[in-house]
Amino acid sequence: MDLFIEVDVDSTGASAVPPAPHWFRGVLSSLLSGVADRERQGIKGVSSGGMLMRRENGRRERLKSAQGNWDHLLDDLPPAPYWTNLLYTAGDTDLGMVRASSVVSGEGHAELSAGLNCGDEALSDAEYCTWIVDSLRETVNALNPSFGRVEYRDFDLITQVDRQLNRHHDDSIHQAREFLRGYAWVTICPRELAARLGGARRLEETEAFHCVLPLDGGAVLLQASETPMDFGRTERRRIFPVLAPVLPPGAAQPPPAHPPNLKAALGDALSRLNYR
Repeated sequence: MDLFIEVDVDSTGASAVPPAPHWFRGVLSSLLSGVADRERQGIKGVSSGGMLMRRENGRRERLKSAQGNWDHLLDDLPPAPYWTNLLYTAGDTDLGMVRASSVVSGEGHAELSAGLNCGDEALSDAEYCTWIVDSLRETVNALNPSFGRVEYRDFDLITQVDRQLNRHHDDSIHQAREFLRGYAWVTICPRELAARLGGARRLEETEAFHCVLPLDGGAVLLQASETPMDFGRTERRRIFPVLAPVLPPGAAQPPPAHPPNLKAALGDALSRLNYR
């Protein structure tokens, strides 16, 4: 898949909204609405299925849609299940997924994620990318997240900053309101860290970001560049000094450019070398 979306919700910032059902409804009605409609209409062999574990060491329940409709699951979904996942496929191709988990972080925490197979052409389109960001903002606005990010072709729950620092994932999760876990094409900075950085207005005044969007609970959504295809070493170096005061100790250097962008840059350099 092309885009990986992660949103973390913890007990500190808990809202009245049950995280998992809210996340599933939001993603299925926005980011995955197109592929969900294709299944309901029986287009091109699109199908979906999933798995649910309500509690640790509980029974694995295999999930099936009702003619492409998942309301029966969402009405019965625990606020923070141990693990649940829905996957849309067409033949051997994964089209999209949505997931909620409390496996790593424990009671009171939920890791919410989604994956989109949208193609580089769509991800080069500014209007489409604005729709992705607006859809994410609308979905998480009521959740008061402790962290969030949108990565291009990096389906790893370990952030680049945590990889660079060899930081344990559990520590990263539990300290998310003390240190920013990382940053990406789109980053959700929790309210506590956003306040330390001066709030949404101050972050916008730095002109380091393409877009700064405040959330209702005080967190901010930071879009680094117009599209994920534009997000590389230059953009990371631009936003790094702005976010450095809230990054974990030891993050003295901006992480390298995202691997796919770095690979593309290397390929371009080799092509020029061969041409000469």
